[in-house]
Amino acid sequence: MSSTIIKDGIGYHIGAQAAFFTDGKALTATPPASIYSSSAPWAYWGCNNAEPQEIADDIQNTPVLSAAVKATARLAVGKGLDVFLLTNKKADGTEELEWIDDTEVNDWLEDNQHFLYSYNNIRNQVGYGWSATQFVLNKALNKINRIKATDIATARLETMDKQGFIPNMYLCGDWQAAPSGYDPEKMKKIPLLRETYELQDLQDSKLAEFGILHRLLENGKLYYPTPAHRSAKSWVKISRSIPTIKNAINVNQMLIKYLIHIAPTYWERVNPEWKSPTYTAQQKLAFMAHKYDEISSFLTGEQNAGKTIISGKYMDPFTKQMINDIDIEVIDDKLKDGKMLPDSAAADKQILFSMMFNPAIWGGNLLSDGASGGAGSGSDIREATLVLMMLLHPERMSNLRTLDIVKRFNGWSKRLEVKREIFAVSSNGSNTAALSKKILTPRLVFRYSSSILTTLDTGKSTAPTTL
Repeated sequence: MSSTIIKDGIGYHIGAQAAFFTDGKALTATPPASIYSSSAPWAYWGCNNAEPQEIADDIQNTPVLSAAVKATARLAVGKGLDVFLLTNKKADGTEELEWIDDTEVNDWLEDNQHFLYSYNNIRNQVGYGWSATQFVLNKALNKINRIKATDIATARLETMDKQGFIPNMYLCGDWQAAPSGYDPEKMKKIPLLRETYELQDLQDSKLAEFGILHRLLENGKLYYPTPAHRSAKSWVKISRSIPTIKNAINVNQMLIKYLIHIAPTYWERVNPEWKSPTYTAQQKLAFMAHKYDEISSFLTGEQNAGKTIISGKYMDPFTKQMINDIDIEVIDDKLKDGKMLPDSAAADKQILFSMMFNPAIWGGNLLSDGASGGAGSGSDIREATLVLMMLLHPERMSNLRTLDIVKRFNGWSKRLEVKREIFAVSSNGSNTAALSKKILTPRLVFRYSSSILTTLDTGKSTAPTTL
């Protein structure tokens, strides 16, 4: 009878007092990794078309990553969209804006819940690397009536045509159960306007629904840009694993001498039948328990002192780093005195660094000895927040592309961008003032309004700004 107890992905060997931590997916059949499908009309998003589900799982179950994604989107959006006329732009880039009190435009923004639209779209860009907007026209097909931020985890992009454009976007609630071809009963197909030609395509077409993409292409990613936090994917695994291990230990009141991390590739290496579709979860569970017993017997006892364990390595397809498929760590009671907390703090720090997110924004000091705790000064919080708001300018501008299309297609630009005469007082060189006339055509623009922290000597804690 096996001496190993397996529960919730944690294996505990009673005799050796060893804890085994392995990927919960190890109990499921592992299909061959595939980046692109030769038969499907859409490009696969990650190995086996499952990258967004893996990203969603990491965000949902990694507290620091979830908080950073949401906080970043909130800072980018601020108080939401406002519409202005841009009347002048100074040499230092400062804009002179005049708020527009236009019923049609402001009602349209309210009807489309502009704040939630902006938040969802930018959260997708930060969390998943890109986003998309769906347009719905009115019955006459001469006005954009509604916009909607696409639930990007459900979206896949059609392979490019000969001109290098993506013709369509497919939406499906469960891509793992989706057929290999387009099925209108199980998925939705949305025509995409060509990137940088959106307005032209919209004016020439007679369809009632379209989509546009918001992407910052880099590193040769032709379809799905990689979000910044995926560069810290290995650290996310550490950040997730430590609470899981500690919780299992606390619940079961275990005394642990060894902590053994086992990657899915280990099972495939030691058992040729592991990837067979006929190899059941029950068989895998029994094999895992047997292997845990074998490893524990190998590790314990005086006769086993000084033994060597040879393990394999595999290439992480995202980080391009070699990863051990089995790691063994001697615990020496470190789980009870909190010595795993620096590891957790280091992982959290690397995740935040990958997103250019300074933890001082939360009043946390993770930048000194690697341990969490400690509050930053008000200046640290203020400056870190301002820097992040500045860094998010590309995401805001990418999102505002939607409104730039709407304003021109719906005729707002033509109606509101009216020439006007501006009179300014100037000197004629003889210490006498003269009026100079200037004719300008203001530009209809959309900006995000926000509040920023100020220093105490200003007499108030926040000040308004436009982004």
